[in-house]
Amino acid sequence: SECGKCVLNMDHHCPWINNCVGFYNRKFFIQLLIYAQLSLFFLFVQGSLFLVEQYVSLWPYNAVGTDSSPLGRSIEAAKLTTVIVMLVIVTPLLLALFPFSRLHIGFVVRNLTTIESLSPQSAEYGRYDLGPERNIQQAFGHDPMQWFCPFKLVPQDLSETEFAGLFVVQIWTILKLATFPYSQLILSLIHISEPTRQ
Repeated sequence: SECGKCVLNMDHHCPWINNCVGFYNRKFFIQLLIYAQLSLFFLFVQGSLFLVEQYVSLWPYNAVGTDSSPLGRSIEAAKLTTVIVMLVIVTPLLLALFPFSRLHIGFVVRNLTTIESLSPQSAEYGRYDLGPERNIQQAFGHDPMQWFCPFKLVPQDLSETEFAGLFVVQIWTILKLATFPYSQLILSLIHISEPTRQ
């Protein structure tokens, strides 16, 4: 593979996370897609509401309370330009990410990989399909409450004290990573390597 190692249930090599998506990190890849879409949608809604608010307040008959000084107009123009540029960037990303996410969520539901989907006539196509519910559990785990946790889950046989300690360590690690640039945080959360074999 492009990663230079054998990847169990390899889906594809993703240049955005600089890693191969497979069995051990597919959940995190899908989470990245969903969280990116939610973030972009939030920016789109907020930017659109800002533009509507600006349009209403800049309407010639509603100029009451606006700063008419050159500095005030410059600040308003800079805010308006920034939001328009943001919407020009966010809108195509949102429109491109939606079908891509839908495709990969469909692959999880059918327990397919991108590589398998390229050859539907193959005898291997759909071989590992366990039904939608079990396929989702295979990728995300059995507890739906933990499907949206952006960190690796712990084994079920830990005591409450061990689990609480591990949870605190994971949260602390995430907080420490938050000091890095945003891209480093994403790479750190997504880059889950295969367990070492003894």
